Amino acid sequence: MPLRAILRRALSLGQVAVNPCSGIEAPAVRGRRERFASPTEAAALIAAVPERDRAIWATAMYGGLRRGELRAPRVEDIDPFLVASLTASGRAGSDRIFGSTASRPFAGERLSERADKAWGAAGLDRITLHECRHTFASSMIAAGVNAKALSTFMGHANISITLDRYGHLMPGSGAEAAGMPDSYRVKRRAS
Repeated sequence: MPLRAILRRALSLGQVAVNPCSGIEAPAVRGRRERFASPTEAAALIAAVPERDRAIWATAMYGGLRRGELRAPRVEDIDPFLVASLTASGRAGSDRIFGSTASRPFAGERLSERADKAWGAAGLDRITLHECRHTFASSMIAAGVNAKALSTFMGHANISITLDRYGHLMPGSGAEAAGMPDSYRVKRRAS
C-alpha cells in the first residue's frame, strides 16, 4: 500500500510515466488474531505471572496501554493514588515504573518469556501485550462505554479506527440493530 501511494503521487507529478502497481489487487489479510481475555481469564493470567511482572500485565489489560506506553511511565507520572501499589520496588521520582532497572525500560521479550512459562505451567493460553489492549477495549464495550470515549481512552486518531477495530463487539449490530427502531417507536408511543 505505501508503494502504491508513492507511485500514484509520482505519476500525478509526472515523475514516472506508468504506475506499475496500477491494477494490482492486494491479497486480503487473513488470520489476524483478535484475542481478548474475559475478566475471569484476565485475572487468572495476571495471577499466574511472576509477582514482579503482575503490575505490567495488569496495567496492559486494565489500562489498554501500548507496549511503548508501558515502557515509558516514570513514578512522577503516576497519580498519587496509584503510586503506592505500583512502586513496591522502592522506585521514586524519574525512575521507570516498569523498567528492568530504574533507568532502563523492560525488555518485552524477557517479559513475554517469563509469562509464557508461567501460563504454560498453569495451563493458560498465552496473550500478548497488544492483545491486552483488545482485552481492555472489549471490557470497556461490555461495560457500556460509548465508542467516542473508547476512542479517546485507546488513543486512536479518530473514532473510525475504533469502530473499524471493535464495532463487531458493540451492541446493536446485525439483527439487534434492525429491531431497534421499532422498539424505540413502540416505547415512545407508550410514553
